[in-house]
Amino acid sequence: MVSAIKHYEGMFLVDNKFAAKNWNDEEIQLGHLLTKHGGEAIRGRCWAERKLAYEIGKHKRAVYYLVFFKMPPENVSALRHDLELAENVIRSMILVHEDDQVERVLAREDADAQRQATEGASRSSDGPPREERRVEEVPDFPHEEISLP
Repeated sequence: MVSAIKHYEGMFLVDNKFAAKNWNDEEIQLGHLLTKHGGEAIRGRCWAERKLAYEIGKHKRAVYYLVFFKMPPENVSALRHDLELAENVIRSMILVHEDDQVERVLAREDADAQRQATEGASRSSDGPPREERRVEEVPDFPHEEISLP
């Protein structure tokens, strides 16, 4: 019996040396892993290469790749297994989402991208620069020392 398809969010840390050679091949390989297990990518986004908080194996830097996808739940464990075997994927995390959560996240991303595009267009005009929003300082919360027995 095939269960209902669920929505997932995957964050993959890709070896920066593999990604530097040809990112399109890496993206295609991750896409093939999804389709191999009956998944379908909804949207994927490559983040910049970043320094890792701590070394993973011998890796100090990685390229972050975020992808939203649909897949039957019984295939997720096989996908995780293949991701562990993939030499270019340093670490991966897969989260399950409710159907409406994914659509809300994607709608928010679209709205943010549109807002940034309009702000960028207004900043490039000859007028004075727009005033940036200021972040208010938040006072420290009082805390108490707790002594353990």
